[in-house]
Amino acid sequence: MNISKEVDSIMRFCLFKSEEIIDGQAPADAVFVDGISAKLGFHSGRLAEKREEIRGLLNEMSPEFHTKGGGGMTFLNLCNDKNGDQWTGFHRSMECLVAMLLS
Repeated sequence: MNISKEVDSIMRFCLFKSEEIIDGQAPADAVFVDGISAKLGFHSGRLAEKREEIRGLLNEMSPEFHTKGGGGMTFLNLCNDKNGDQWTGFHRSMECLVAMLLS
C-alpha cells in the first residue's frame, strides 16, 4: 500500500468540488476541520463512504498515535508508518490525514 497516494486520493474524493459550492457557500451538511495550517471542508456523504478506509490508514501508523497504544505522539513523527518507514515528506499530507480522522 502506498499510504501517501491513498491519503491524497481519499482527500481529493472527500473535498468539495467547485461545482458544489453555490454562491461561495458550502452546503449546510459540510464538515469543516481546522487543520494545522488550513481549514478543510469535506463532503459529509463522501467522507462517510470512505470512513473505513480512513481508519485503515490510521492502523498503518505507529501504535503511539492510537488512544490505546500510547495516547499520542508528536505530529512530526506521523510521517513514519508502524514499521518505521517514511510514507511522506510533506506536512500537508500528514495534516490531511489528521483532518480526515478528526472529521
